[in-house]
Amino acid sequence: MSAEKTKYPIAIFELIQKGSGSGFIRDDTKNSANPVEIIHPKNRALINRSIIREKKDDAYINVRTRYIYGSDIIYEADQKKMGIEPNPKRDRVEFKNGLLTVPKDGGTVGLYKWMMSHAQNASNEARPEHLEAIFREIKPAEDAKQVNLNEFEVAEAVLYIKALVTQQGKIYVFQEERINALCNQFGIYAESPDAQVQSLIFFAKQQPGYFLKEAKKSEQVVLIQVHHALKLKVIQFADNTAMYVKKNEKIKSFPGNLSEEKKASALATYFQTVDGKAAYELFAAELAAAKSDSLQNN
Repeated sequence: MSAEKTKYPIAIFELIQKGSGSGFIRDDTKNSANPVEIIHPKNRALINRSIIREKKDDAYINVRTRYIYGSDIIYEADQKKMGIEPNPKRDRVEFKNGLLTVPKDGGTVGLYKWMMSHAQNASNEARPEHLEAIFREIKPAEDAKQVNLNEFEVAEAVLYIKALVTQQGKIYVFQEERINALCNQFGIYAESPDAQVQSLIFFAKQQPGYFLKEAKKSEQVVLIQVHHALKLKVIQFADNTAMYVKKNEKIKSFPGNLSEEKKASALATYFQTVDGKAAYELFAAELAAAKSDSLQNN
């Protein structure tokens, strides 16, 4: 795998800001010289249906399109003919902090095609004029002429990702849980580890400062929570398995001979993945209850 060569197109989409701004300032910048306004909601889902304007018999008609996870066919009529059924749980398209990244690769080919032709994509020149645009494609090659990216930040961002991939002979080994967590955090839709890494590099090169700050912050916040839970005896490690103390219930097992700190880091990483989302929500609730009990008893 080459970290510098993208083998397929990758698109970054951003929600279009409405009005003069949200009026909300990010907590960690409130008292700084340059407070940062929260422009977009943390998560915003997009309905998985749209239309394409097509010419038929000297007239334009609206043709229904639909995103279905894993399918590269986006015309709804064709999907129905072929028996391709939707799955509401998997057909969810979600912007993370106003951004979504999609590689035209594997199981996301259909999503790439659907987003590009979406009726409310401002970058789609063929979109119906009567519909309001709600998102647009970020086009790095064009923006690069106007924006002087900090080359040191770009290099640091790429190295941050490179550390998640190691070469053992002719084989590349991926830190899949951390890579999955980053993809989930930045709204990156990619399936194979190779596509995920390529998409992360593409995203990081366009948003290096934002990528580094948010990636490092997410690592620390959840890790601090894990350490706090260990201190309050909400959880414990039995060998390489994270367990709830009072319920004697397993959270997650990890392979290898890990130190206590690496177990805590592995658990924090797992909590940030899509698969670990439900486990993290339960963990956060248990930790909040333990903190409340601790305050009442002191």
